[in-house]
Amino acid sequence: MAALSYIICGTPRSGSTMLCDMLTATGVAGAPDSFFMSEVDPVWAAVWGLPSRGGSSREVYAASYLRAAIKAGTGETAVFGLRLMQKDLADLLRMIAVVYLSEPSDAARLRAAFGEVRYIHLSREDKLAQAVS
Repeated sequence: MAALSYIICGTPRSGSTMLCDMLTATGVAGAPDSFFMSEVDPVWAAVWGLPSRGGSSREVYAASYLRAAIKAGTGETAVFGLRLMQKDLADLLRMIAVVYLSEPSDAARLRAAFGEVRYIHLSREDKLAQAVS
């Protein structure tokens, strides 16, 4: 678990990739990315050395994935960063519920997984330009 964490809550085409790249470049704000999606990036699964979903229990897989994502999102810093799109929220909540089953709420599970979490709401002011892009 990271001591300090932030979750960038955004929508597609809102500038989240640019923000994540800039935060990573600071060298002190973690390495945020979209780690929790319905389909795991096979490159991440290989690099992280994740057990196969079919070859391990849900609990073992979820705990391994969570540890690897936190390590990747922390980089060489003490801060964990995560970019989270609304469509991926349910996948994240399901995964941490498997690992932190005894926690009474989603908020408590997020704290158990990521420590003290700050939420950043990212939106693009020009919605038409966002839709066109």
